[in-house]
Amino acid sequence: MVKKLLILALILSCVLIFASDYAFYYDCTPEKETAVLVSNLSDEPQYTRLLVFDSKGKRLHQEVTTLDPYRSVIFDLTRVITPSPTTWGLIMLQSDGYLYISVAYSDHQLIVSRDHVIEPVTTSKDAKYYWYALNYINSGSFKTGFAIMNPNRVEVQGNVYIYSASGELLKELSGSIQPYNSVYVDLAEELEIETFGVIDVKSTVPIVLGVEYYLEGKIWQIDNIVDWYATTSW
Repeated sequence: MVKKLLILALILSCVLIFASDYAFYYDCTPEKETAVLVSNLSDEPQYTRLLVFDSKGKRLHQEVTTLDPYRSVIFDLTRVITPSPTTWGLIMLQSDGYLYISVAYSDHQLIVSRDHVIEPVTTSKDAKYYWYALNYINSGSFKTGFAIMNPNRVEVQGNVYIYSASGELLKELSGSIQPYNSVYVDLAEELEIETFGVIDVKSTVPIVLGVEYYLEGKIWQIDNIVDWYATTSW
């Protein structure tokens, strides 16, 4: 009987097909913690699959949950992830329904930031490139860094254009990211001057950005950018 139940559970986990991928940033490196609150906004029960990858794209954890209508659940990653220098990067939540996701980030057990993700990763059939943007401050006691995450089964090619407050292109970065991998850009290392401005990011497939703002060496705010502001077919 137990064997039959195990086989049934395995079959169920294999045949579940999810229409939407919610993707966002987490940090469970030493002294850092991330907790995820997920709410079902649908009138029907929804299966959800949580996938956690390290920065090199290795799957660290998978969990399938059924959420009744308007039910909420908290995933405390510290219970399933052993901290290491690579335990940061991409989380994916797959579902057919509408989810409300709230992510809490802690540093030395103190909550330093909380962000909300209410939209899944979207694609455009006519897009050759997807464009994302973020503001940054890299001056005085303010610093900015950001993670670029690839929530796709294919490699992403991308370019990062860093502009000053006056609109001058200060630096361009380019490269590729393998499926479910993440890369981190520390502007304090990339820029030779202190300034603020905007960063334009171009990618060949949809990506997710996790932006960290620091004040006096400590995390001040973490934002997830999951929406592209434009696509181009050329």
